[in-house]
Formats: sequence, C-alpha cells, structure tokens
Amino acid sequence: MPQKRLTYWAQALCWEQAEAPDFPRNGRQPGLPAASRVCHVIITHLDAARNQRMVAEWKRLDPEARILLAHGGSREDFEALPSGVDAFYVEDTALRTRDHAREKQEYLGVIKAAATFLKDLPDITHIHLLEYDVVPMVSGLGQKLVDCLIKEDADLCGSGMYDLTGTVHPHLLNQTDDIDIGAFLKRISCREDKGRVLTMLGCTSIWTRACFESVAALEPPGRIYLEIASPTLAHHLGWRVRPLPEAQNDSLTFHGDLGDQAEALAAHGAWMVHPSKKRW
Repeated sequence: MPQKRLTYWAQALCWEQAEAPDFPRNGRQPGLPAASRVCHVIITHLDAARNQRMVAEWKRLDPEARILLAHGGSREDFEALPSGVDAFYVEDTALRTRDHAREKQEYLGVIKAAATFLKDLPDITHIHLLEYDVVPMVSGLGQKLVDCLIKEDADLCGSGMYDLTGTVHPHLLNQTDDIDIGAFLKRISCREDKGRVLTMLGCTSIWTRACFESVAALEPPGRIYLEIASPTLAHHLGWRVRPLPEAQNDSLTFHGDLGDQAEALAAHGAWMVHPSKKRW
C-alpha cells in the first residue's frame, strides 16, 4: 500500500529463558531407592513389523527392563502384534490430533491405561514414558534415567523442563485461557502458588511409580496439553520435578530429524536421540 512516512524507533528486544523448576516435595514421600526395575512405555502408531524391530532393539540395549507399547495407531496393526510383545490399545481421541498444541494433544489417557496394565506387575518401580521416535543409543538406559531421579532427588525428570509462570509462552496462554483448568489446579494443588505452570518436552520422561500412578488417578475437566500436563500436575500433587542433565538437550528436540546424526550425537554422550522417525 502507498506509504507517506516511515518512522524508526530505537528498540531492544530481549528474551530470557524461563527457569527450570526447583521446588521441594510437599507432603509426599521421597523417591524410591536405587534398586529398581524400569518399564519403557513407548507410544507408537507403527505397523507390526516396525514395532517388532523397535522392541527388539530396546530389549537388546536394556534387557533388564520391561518394554510396553501404548498403541495409538490402527486396530489392525495392534492386533497383528505377536503375543510376545506387551502392548495395550489406546482409544483416547486426545492422542489423535493434527495441530497438537492448539488441539491440546494429551497423554493422560496413555498414562491411565499404562497404570492399569502395570497393576499386575508389582516389580516395576519406575516408568519411562516416551514416543516411538526416541531412539536409544546406550545400554542400560533405564538405570541411567533412574540415576537422574536419584541425583536430583526427584520423582519426575524430563527434557526441556521449565517454569512458564509469568511468561507469554503460547502454550501457556492457550492453556490458561481455559478457566476450568485453572480451577482444577486450585482444587488439587498442595502448593502455595496454585497457578504455577511447568512444561517439558513430551518425547521422554522418567517417573517414580508412585508419582505416575497419582497423576493417572486425576480426572481433569478438559484437555491439558501434554507438554504442560505431566510436570504441572505432578508438581501440584506435591512431587518434585526436575530436568534431565543439560548434556542431553542437544539430542532431544522438537523440530527437524536427527536420525542422520544419531551416531555422532551418541559419540558425544547422547543417551537417546529424538526425533528419528525413519529408524524402525
């Protein structure tokens, strides 16, 4: 359009990274001791052949752990899985979104179904919840993740975990616009600040079983976006949430595909690589 005058203002735009959450437990028992058995709960929509390849690799690298598939793909692909693969089918429509953040894709249905499946497995002490495109790069990953919980004296650790309270992060603004969710947090929270909102990447997180089951027992009045739900709900229930080691951040991201860089990242200390969608 025609322009009569162009005016400049001297401005500076600054971004500050939100702080990682560092709050003590509130009315909860501390995490479990080092003796542990981990269940890797893998959210997948792959066909049976690719799922079998994925499970075989996880079992090879972490033979002491249990591998459990949370299948959100087609019913036919789920039923084609061999009997030797532990799996449950996820009906929840909140898992099947296109614009994940705006539609508030949610993993609470997966968490609830996994907690139900694990009732018959009392030896499981920790749950590693992850997406299918997280590729393990080291042996004994489950114990490494448990060691993170122990070092941080935490009940939940994840990647990209930050305190969004008071920021203008779009996920926060989209979520806090839902008045019912705010009222829900006030109802369940044992914290002084009942409006605090935390976030973490949804691709991978390690939980103590007690923390996992307490979140699974909740019934929110509406969807809470998965990157906000897990750390925020666990925090307000009184559990301690902390980030994974900073050294893992370069190999866990939400954009691009790191499949071609997996071996190079592993050589620099990466335990897992995400996303790597073509691996299986």
